[in-house]
Amino acid sequence: MSADRVVVCTPTFHRAELLKRAIESVLGQTYRDFEHVVVQDGCDRGGECAACRETAAVGERFQKHDPRFRFVVLPEHMGGYGFYSRNWAIEHSDAPLIAYLDDDNWWEPTHLETLVNALRVSRASFAFSGTIMRDQRGRTIHRRISRRPYYMGIDTNEIVHRRELIGKYGAWKPTDAAVHNHDWELVARWLRSGETFAPSGEATTNYPLNPGRSALGYWYSFAKRRLFYELSRVFQNADHRYRARDVTSK
Repeated sequence: MSADRVVVCTPTFHRAELLKRAIESVLGQTYRDFEHVVVQDGCDRGGECAACRETAAVGERFQKHDPRFRFVVLPEHMGGYGFYSRNWAIEHSDAPLIAYLDDDNWWEPTHLETLVNALRVSRASFAFSGTIMRDQRGRTIHRRISRRPYYMGIDTNEIVHRRELIGKYGAWKPTDAAVHNHDWELVARWLRSGETFAPSGEATTNYPLNPGRSALGYWYSFAKRRLFYELSRVFQNADHRYRARDVTSK
């Protein structure tokens, strides 16, 4: 196994068509040294329902035709916005680099390539991309590109990080244990400890706004993450804004 092999972790539940789009965006990556582990949460309806079977059919079809793809169904419903599914995928892979893609998001073809290159050049602990917010017709609403992960937060789907971070700071926490957005809580642990980061400077993650949710609502969500970051800095007496370093800056 190469030192730059990536495992892509995707939790899914009852969203077959969205999952298909996400998987196709992974298979379409210009960076080819990856494995994709999709973990379907167990059914919450007392058994296997039609939605479960439909999602499983999508996963099994891709698994049959590409050896890099693995589809797993959990024996029971874990919930928690995919925290358990992500942890399962991490635990059952040895890939040195870890990426995340939720079933309702998708990547531009150069996503993994630009992030792995950022890690190679910078030797940082993690890299992250920018995001393209899209409406229900796929039209671009806004492009968000930041060089500072603590400025407006990081979305799960933007990250590629080294496996060592899980060993040092722990895995994903359930939402109730994380208090707030568990993706930002994970990254906040790294930043508080001064881990280095490398922004790709490119918007390669696609984030669809849900019907009825505006771009303003999206930014409000990130504002809450920023507030948590600032509060955690105060209460833990650790100014990680200066401890965490962008190693691509001159």
